[in-house]
Parts: sequence; structure tokens; C-alpha cells
Amino acid sequence: MKENHYSQPNFSPPQVARGKQCQSTPPWRRRLLTFLLLVMALAVPRQAYAGAHFGTDYGSNSRYNSRISHHPTVDEPWITVYFWFYDRDGHDGYFLHNQTEPGHDGPAVYVDGKYICSPNWELSWASGNGNASGLEDQRGKNGWWGGTYTRNVDGVNYTVRFWDPRRENDQYWVEMVIYMDKMAVATEHDIKIRGMWRINDVSEKYEERTFRTQAIRNIFSDSPSYERTYGSLKVKGSYINPSYGPTTVAMSTAYFSGKNYWDPSTMNQAVYKTYSKGASSYNGLTLSYNEQGGSFNLYTQKSITVTPKDRPSTILFGWLKSAINDYDESRNVVAATDMWKKQISLTWQVYGSSFYKDGTWSLPLP
Repeated sequence: MKENHYSQPNFSPPQVARGKQCQSTPPWRRRLLTFLLLVMALAVPRQAYAGAHFGTDYGSNSRYNSRISHHPTVDEPWITVYFWFYDRDGHDGYFLHNQTEPGHDGPAVYVDGKYICSPNWELSWASGNGNASGLEDQRGKNGWWGGTYTRNVDGVNYTVRFWDPRRENDQYWVEMVIYMDKMAVATEHDIKIRGMWRINDVSEKYEERTFRTQAIRNIFSDSPSYERTYGSLKVKGSYINPSYGPTTVAMSTAYFSGKNYWDPSTMNQAVYKTYSKGASSYNGLTLSYNEQGGSFNLYTQKSITVTPKDRPSTILFGWLKSAINDYDESRNVVAATDMWKKQISLTWQVYGSSFYKDGTWSLPLP
């Protein structure tokens, strides 16, 4: 593995302004000034001797900043966090093997507040006063490193892997890749790393850092219209993104929070259909339901399955909540009798969810 060496900017001490004529300083005064400067340098704490805390931020423009290095997208729906986990600048800083989560040694990883795994072997190199020499031997991996961690939480399968341990200056870095087999569009995710962190001879306490992803853009946006008859709801106008697919559309009148993916075959009171890539609407999809007579909410889930090359598959999904109003209501009904024409004329106004229209009907008299 070819190692990249980076160096911090080399700031030279400011030059001292001089006049055209300089007066010499006595030797004893120069020695006294040198001694005082040395005492001041030893008395002022510096980062190099204090050791770094896990959450240390070196500035938003610094390449020595831990960060999300890959945000999930429609085509690449995984998360990559690039962070340093061992610092040997001055007093070494590193994770201990203490249990962050009961029954699991070492630091822990959380996604959206949910415990996922404890990568103790990968992130904790504590042995005596640290084990930087052992970690140094790992830098030639240049590929997947350590173990693969999987856990199912609330119906989502999480997979965590580590890639290419390396060193930049006096810190050891690694990429942590997180896969989710179900991921909602238009939703951010928080990735937290937490563990007992030691700075030799200085401190020992739990430290953590949280990284927030950007949301996958919403490819399921829609403003559908419906035709309601007794016990039936028919889609009259809708939109499917033709750039993706196959797209499965599922509709139900049962309550769904819209935060989780539901297998359409397990949804209560649901109808669903899969449309091939290139389809632009799901017009005609009809949901039968128990007629209640009043207004209600309709929940629609759209989903696609993305399978990138050499990566696990992910179901991307999005929810739409639509308010279905009661049947149209006739108001302001007026009956007028015309004896010359021998007919009765009825006039009215029909009110729907967001409109009204005039109506007229004539009935001949016997």
C-alpha cells in the first residue's frame, strides 16, 4: 500500500522589525531572556502534549476532520463515515475495552439512536499505555478490514463494515460503511460512535461524536386525485417517476406512521400493484374498503429495490398521506314552478372538497 504523507502548514515565526542602526544586547541579558522564554513555553499547555479527545474538531476546512464521506443516494444507498479513532500526538488517546452497551465490549455504534454493534476489535487498541505499534501493523490492509456486524432493529437489517485503516500525521483513520436493507427517502440519519476514551495520564471518560447524513431526494413525490363511490376508491390522476423501477404502489385505509417500510402483502385493508420502469402513473388502481360514509385518510407507499454492483440490496420507499373527503353535498336547492311551460325547475350548488358548481334540472308537470 502506498502511503500518503500529509503535513500541517509550517508557520514561521514573525520577523522582528529592525531599524537601520541596531544596538547590541549584553550576553547576560540574552541568556536571561532565553531562560524566561523557555519557562513560559513549558508553562503553557499545548495540544501536542495534552492529547486529543475523540470529538476534537480541527476546523471545517481541515482534512483532519472526521465526517460523513458518502451520503446515501438513490443509486448508492449506503452511508460512509470517515473518522480517526486513535491519536498518538503527545499523550495517546484511544478507546478502551469497557462495555458501552451491557454484554458488549468496547465502543458502540448507533443509527438514529438505535444500538447496532460494538466493533471492539476494530476501534479499541488499548494495551497498557496504548497499542499504536499493533495498529501500525494493520495499515497495509487496503481493503475490507476486521469483522462484519449485522443486526435487525425494528424490521431493518443493518450491516456495518470497515475499510482501509490508515494514518494521517499522528492519527489513525478508518472508513465505516453502513448498509440498511430498507431506507426512507427524504429522511436524514444520525450516526453516533461512543465509548470509554483514555488520554494517558490525563483523563478517562465516555466520549462520543454524532454525524448526520443528507437525505435521499424524494423520487416518490405525488399529488393524486381519486373518484369515490360506495365502498370503492379509484385513482384518476397520479405520478410515478419513470426513471426508476419497477415501482410497487400500495394503498390502505389502515393507519401507517410513514416511518417504516411495510411489505404490501402484510398491510391491512390494502391493494397493491407493481409497475415496470418507464411507467408514469398508477391510474385505475382501485381500493375496496369498508364504507364509513364520512371522511378518512388514505395511506400510499411507493417503493423500489436498488441493487448496486458488489453491494447489498436496499428497498427505498416513501409514504403519502391523502385526506379523502365525504361525498359531494348539494346545497341551496331551489324549486321553481312554471305553469305556462308546465314544469318544475330545480337549481342547486354542489360542494366537494375544494369546489362547488351550479346544477339545473327540469321536471315536466303531469
